[in-house]
Amino acid sequence: MRTFVAINLPERVKAEIARRQRVLAAAPGGQAVRWIGDAQAHLTLRFLGDVPCEATPEIEAALRKAVAGVAPFELRLAGWGCFPGTGRPCVYWIGLEGALEVLGRLQAAVADRTRPWGKLEDRRFTPHLTVGRVKLDEARRASRLVESLGLDAARPSACWRVEEVALMRSTLRPGGAEHAVLACVPLTGGERPGTGAAA
Repeated sequence: MRTFVAINLPERVKAEIARRQRVLAAAPGGQAVRWIGDAQAHLTLRFLGDVPCEATPEIEAALRKAVAGVAPFELRLAGWGCFPGTGRPCVYWIGLEGALEVLGRLQAAVADRTRPWGKLEDRRFTPHLTVGRVKLDEARRASRLVESLGLDAARPSACWRVEEVALMRSTLRPGGAEHAVLACVPLTGGERPGTGAAA
């Protein structure tokens, strides 16, 4: 199975992301981006890649150890950005604000506890929600969209409470990846955002 660990989003947050996507899709360069649908919107904590189906219980147990001591915390949508840079963007994303220190510790614990599966990334964890990927050979046209990243910035940001992490299966289809939940692990610890440390 092709798998990853993620924080899934409430429907109202997905709806806000979709609304923001429509704003940029209508801007110059917006048609050069393949915008990710509601069903695919999530915050990736770690991509595991291909793992045996029978490993699911072990990975779930590892995630339970990773979240031990972490209490639910809040995040909210922030502004737009792109990777790797504004000159030739490949990915457009929405940033996050809120309890980012807690999120960072949670991500590090997840990466450490799930080390036996997949290859660890060398790059530093940057909290973001991928919302669009530039179409093949459209980087030049998509770069025009950078000028519109400040659109809609004055509106209030959607906020939500993170209460669990999920082990997800990703199945690649011609129309895009299909995601399914394999296991959910609740955050039930006593840590308050900004204090203590994740196990």
